Amino acid sequence: GAAGPLSVPPVGRRPAPRPRRTARRPPRRLRSRFPASPAETADKYSLIISLNNLAEDGICTNEITALKEYDRKNSGELIKTLYTYLCCHRSLNETCERLFTHRNTVLYRIRKIKEDFGLDLDAPEKHLKYLLSAAVILAKNGETEMFVTD
Repeated sequence: GAAGPLSVPPVGRRPAPRPRRTARRPPRRLRSRFPASPAETADKYSLIISLNNLAEDGICTNEITALKEYDRKNSGELIKTLYTYLCCHRSLNETCERLFTHRNTVLYRIRKIKEDFGLDLDAPEKHLKYLLSAAVILAKNGETEMFVTD
């Protein structure tokens, strides 16, 4: 006879396997409870690793190295301000928001960077060199929170 809806499969045959559910990422509120996969972790920190490798190659410009020394001696934030300012496409408002710093403080730091250290922030062809040098120094100093992506 014909097989009914509750029929048993013939001997020697197995029923077709059910499709597996693919693992989904846990909701944002639970993500901190689950460890990231090695690939996710490597991707998350790849920029920091690359910057540390560049630091060993001595890529930093003299002007940025002088900024680093000033920050070290005076507990300053000039490197971080420069990096953020250039990342924000020289937008003063966005720089202030990202640094959680008053507008006048950021203006003072930018003026100091330009006048005391001779950085030409109005020349776009120099921005990449400054940005990369500042990023290398920040990574080398352990200030990596701005390089880690979610």
